[in-house]
Amino acid sequence: MNSDRLKLMLRKVQITFLMLLSFTIIVMGGYNCAQKISYPPSVPIAVVPDNQLASEPADPYAGRLPEKPLDNRCNRSQYSDLEKRYGASAFVRVDAGDFIDFRLGLDTNFDVNCKRMYLDMTEKSRSYKGELTISYEENNQIKVETFKTGYNKEENKYNEWDGRDKTASSSGKLDSKFYAIFENSFAAIILQMDKVKLIDDRDGEQRMVGSGKIWYKMFRAFANDYDVCYRSGTYISKSKRSGRRPNTRCWFLNAGPHSCKPEGVNSGVIDLKDRDYECYDKLGTFGNLNVREAFNVGDDEFPY
Repeated sequence: MNSDRLKLMLRKVQITFLMLLSFTIIVMGGYNCAQKISYPPSVPIAVVPDNQLASEPADPYAGRLPEKPLDNRCNRSQYSDLEKRYGASAFVRVDAGDFIDFRLGLDTNFDVNCKRMYLDMTEKSRSYKGELTISYEENNQIKVETFKTGYNKEENKYNEWDGRDKTASSSGKLDSKFYAIFENSFAAIILQMDKVKLIDDRDGEQRMVGSGKIWYKMFRAFANDYDVCYRSGTYISKSKRSGRRPNTRCWFLNAGPHSCKPEGVNSGVIDLKDRDYECYDKLGTFGNLNVREAFNVGDDEFPY
């Protein structure tokens, strides 16, 4: 009887020991795990501005506006300030590859769907001068690049209306087209507005709207004797032109990397009407441009 009681007591001691040992192992294991998953105090993440990113190439364009980020894709209301500054606007449908070339080869984070053109022209003695501006969204910023005509009648002699129709057809179409050439430090642009019509708006007024194409030619260093259009050359700034007055318009140069005269024309005359512009590439097409706003005339006036 005493032997059985002794065995029972030893059994209870063993069980108690095993329970204490298991509890100790669990506690020590939990302590080690807690050590392994402990974290240092959190550190705020600094948002580096886009223009300070080491991977972003230097932007040679000066036309950057400190606009607020776009809260909706291509939100039309975001462009109202640009219209006040740069003129009437229209959506431009571009090819991504051509637009990268237009951006000096910088394949950055731009939205190919959010491009607009702005046109601000004035007329004096049938001489048309002004500016054409391209805007685009890149890294949640609106950026612009502006191209200008010449300043006097001689420099703007190639900018003209082909046809000055003031009587629309039954479909509203006018037999009038406008062509103009612009330049900035890196490229030249030809505006080909070859479709103009009158349409009735909701207020019963007639709007004069235009559509067409935008062509561009980058200024590039000479590549080889066979590349007459300099398409394989490296980009070069107008400021690096040598041997001539820096304010000479590119359309008055007959040859060289800074000539924007379309190939196949006489040295003295440029005909921008109804032609393919050799050595130019098509940047895109535009439509629904308010022509009267673009040419700064009244609601019932014609810009010619």
